[in-house]
Amino acid sequence: MTQGRTIRACAVLVVGLAGCTANAVRHDAGAATDAFGASDGLGSDAPTVRDGSGADAFMSLDDADIDAAALTCDGAMVALPDPSAPDGSDETQPADCPTCPHFTSVTVTPGTTTASVHGVASASTTCTWTLVSPSCGGTTGAFGPDPEFGMFTMTLPLFCGTNRLQLVCENASGRTIATRSIVGPSCGSRDVQITLAWGATSNDQELHLIREGAHINDMVGDCTWFTCVSASPDWGVIGDPSDDPHKDVDWLSTFGPENIYLTRAAAGRYEVMVEYWGSGTTDSPSVTINLGGRTVWMGAHTMNLYDVWDVGTIVFPGPTFIPVDTVVSCTAAWHGGGSRGCAMPIP
Repeated sequence: MTQGRTIRACAVLVVGLAGCTANAVRHDAGAATDAFGASDGLGSDAPTVRDGSGADAFMSLDDADIDAAALTCDGAMVALPDPSAPDGSDETQPADCPTCPHFTSVTVTPGTTTASVHGVASASTTCTWTLVSPSCGGTTGAFGPDPEFGMFTMTLPLFCGTNRLQLVCENASGRTIATRSIVGPSCGSRDVQITLAWGATSNDQELHLIREGAHINDMVGDCTWFTCVSASPDWGVIGDPSDDPHKDVDWLSTFGPENIYLTRAAAGRYEVMVEYWGSGTTDSPSVTINLGGRTVWMGAHTMNLYDVWDVGTIVFPGPTFIPVDTVVSCTAAWHGGGSRGCAMPIP
């Protein structure tokens, strides 16, 4: 069992502008007397992040229309590479840099919960994407343009409100940033959103959301590639689709991402896990946990082929996220139950 390379629990996520201070994140250091009692306005739906040290991070989820509020996310886990870049721009840094990478024909086509991104990036060495929303949900990952022609295409998950997307390609001379705005779902529309991304050395990582009482690759209790893509298991109230999970981004090659969301979470515990599928060498996939539209935890872990990463547990009501952050090898039990990957009874 190895230690996680990166763990960050949210202590300060949201700093509101004038009139938006109700969205400020509060941190309880674990004192015997709770400094944030009834007088602070926090309801039972305020997400809690337990970082393993006994400290909890509390976030207020007021009912205001976050889409209309001009919020900033100072101190958030996911920050845009250049927050001041204007929408629709493709800016080279430094400005006069003919040998820097260049973007052409970057187009974004939004769907209901995802967006398709296409374009060409010339002369690039490394490329990343970052997506943030006014509710302070956010995630990031890498992508690889075609080495000969520079073309790229990817499907990215959307957060609530008007998302800002920045694509960054770099080489030894500098970098170019493409900035686009994308309208996502209305705020307050999701209880849980989990996003997985990885690097160039892994050909397929697999994201799982497992409800209480089930195990990885369970046919009903695990939301993953064979249960949640284009269909959903019936969780919570039978026949009620609002409490059923969905996997709206599933990727089978390098970089990812993958994304699972749950609109209304029934009471219980939900385990977040990652399998190292496909082929490849050592890689360090990353996961972002979003509760109520806001990113509350980010982490990465070094993994090898057929490893399983138990990221952590989401608990409702609350909600609370409790990091577990352990990796076990499933090589001996891989495909032991058919073609669905790890056959170990975990968690």
